[in-house]
Amino acid sequence: GSTVMFCNPPGTGELALDQDFLQTIHYPMLADEWPRTASIMEAGIAIVLKRLSICMSHVKAGEVVISVHRGELTAKNRSLIAKIRASNPTLISWNNVPDYFRPSEFFSLCKALSVPGLTLHRVCSMNWIQTCFGSHILDYPQEQRKQFVIEGANLMREENAKLGVSSLLNDTIIDNTINTSSYFLSKKYYPQWMKSFLSVGRIARCVEEEFTHYNIFARGHTTVFLTFVHPK
Repeated sequence: GSTVMFCNPPGTGELALDQDFLQTIHYPMLADEWPRTASIMEAGIAIVLKRLSICMSHVKAGEVVISVHRGELTAKNRSLIAKIRASNPTLISWNNVPDYFRPSEFFSLCKALSVPGLTLHRVCSMNWIQTCFGSHILDYPQEQRKQFVIEGANLMREENAKLGVSSLLNDTIIDNTINTSSYFLSKKYYPQWMKSFLSVGRIARCVEEEFTHYNIFARGHTTVFLTFVHPK
């Protein structure tokens, strides 16, 4: 579990102590706030408090109502599916649930829960590179791998420069060869995976798509974010 969790339920693994709350913040936002504060920690805290304040104001105004329910969402749980569908959801946020379903099973659930043409589905995938040949350095001969590490490091430097972070760092932090090369390769190949994934659900296009920004505070840099509407 992440260190940003208050606790781990009994029987689960230990906290991942190599993570921090800075990686939970959208990196361009963090890069924008950083120069206006004394430290990166102060920048992160300022962003979190500001966004919490916005959320609290919506709750106090009655514009946001939080209702917690617990259930196991499977194709066999027809009563839960019917309950969610009856609420006419405008947005369903799945996080990286698709990583643990076959695409056909996942899109079947999406269809069952959706108001056709209306419900937005927000998903992300971290494990997609395991199924997309060419997106990982180990897919290539030994003699080609060094160049991918160099290309990845250069890409990270370029993106930090665009965000203005390069003025705050002596150089981009290159944590390991896998992360560095994977950032370059996965950014090149994720459109092919995305096209294949969406075709299973007959999704013609995304409302929004985003490849994760390189984040010096995160452990991995290959997450893909997609938002789509299930067709009528």
